[in-house]
Amino acid sequence: MGNNPAFIIVGAYECAELEALPSHVSPIVAEATTEGFRRWRYKITKPYRISLEGPIGPFRKGIGDLFPVRSYTSIEPVAFVDTVQLIAISQARVIVSEHKMILALRVISLAVRKWNRPSDMRRILITLVNIFL
Repeated sequence: MGNNPAFIIVGAYECAELEALPSHVSPIVAEATTEGFRRWRYKITKPYRISLEGPIGPFRKGIGDLFPVRSYTSIEPVAFVDTVQLIAISQARVIVSEHKMILALRVISLAVRKWNRPSDMRRILITLVNIFL
């Protein structure tokens, strides 16, 4: 963190309530400066890109202070790239990458482990298609 803002992804919004996994989830994008952290709103466009639109609220001292009530899944902060995708594998595990092939390989490895559960295979195939849209 310095005087120049750095944008990072600190979590995902929907993971705790998802029943159909794996699934794409919305990232929590934050600005990190010497003043602290603040969330940013964004729009997702097609082809897949995250377009930052503006800050939400004042700076907070820590990442945990960005929400009044913890209602999201936190992840180890990663640098924001406008093509990054988040895929929830479980309610506690989120894959984060800007590289479509890495995401696809991780989801395929999940498919191999769940091969005997046909109900999960449909969801896995949908997730694979969505990675490349």
